[in-house]
Amino acid sequence: MGNVRILIRNTGIALLLIVLLGNPYSVDFMRQSWYDLSRHNSRVEKQTAIGEILSQFEQVKYTELDAVYLNRTLSAEPKYRKLLRQQVYYKVPSRELQRKIVGDIRIKAFVTPDDEYWKAIYGLKDVYWLIDQKLLTKMLEFQQELEKQQYDSRAFTIRYSHRHPQFNEAVNGVGNSQHILGKAVDIVIGDINRDGEYSVEDKRIVLDVLENTVIRAAGGVGRYPGTRTVHFDTRGYRARWDRQ
Repeated sequence: MGNVRILIRNTGIALLLIVLLGNPYSVDFMRQSWYDLSRHNSRVEKQTAIGEILSQFEQVKYTELDAVYLNRTLSAEPKYRKLLRQQVYYKVPSRELQRKIVGDIRIKAFVTPDDEYWKAIYGLKDVYWLIDQKLLTKMLEFQQELEKQQYDSRAFTIRYSHRHPQFNEAVNGVGNSQHILGKAVDIVIGDINRDGEYSVEDKRIVLDVLENTVIRAAGGVGRYPGTRTVHFDTRGYRARWDRQ
């Protein structure tokens, strides 16, 4: 027990030093390590567990969001207010960005990665997060189907999920993007078939799983030929396209 206490104390000291002196990625790594060490943060493998985690966060209606957030993110502009006015956000404490929400994927992977995000990584503020629970369950289905077919369910990274309007404009997203509603995710494909390298075959596997099992006619799939990127969303009707 004494060794554990020493480890926790030393980890806390190291975290403090990196917060004061280190770069954001070092801070992120240390806060993630501290979170995992100090509390239960196991892999999320059931859809019900996703809902249970989300239920622990304060919910904030669009009409209750503070003016600073609305103006900074352009969410108060008429064209976006119409799109967002019925939405309900989660207010996520900064430390909870490190919590696993789908498999081993953490909440932070689904949050808008703007400057305010990095303030949250440093523990300086909480985050308003708009996310469709169905998107998270579809991500879990996607990983589980890859595992069922004996592929590597972790051989991808999330590029973007929720993008508030200002960030969406900054990355040249369309004005009615499903990302703004927290209903979309862009993933960058790796070595899905475990043959030692990425190839177009890895992307074909991903697209087949999305087309035939996970999304089918209930959402959108952006295929983006010539890249490693695939988009999928939970818009509720079939949509397919090739250009980013």
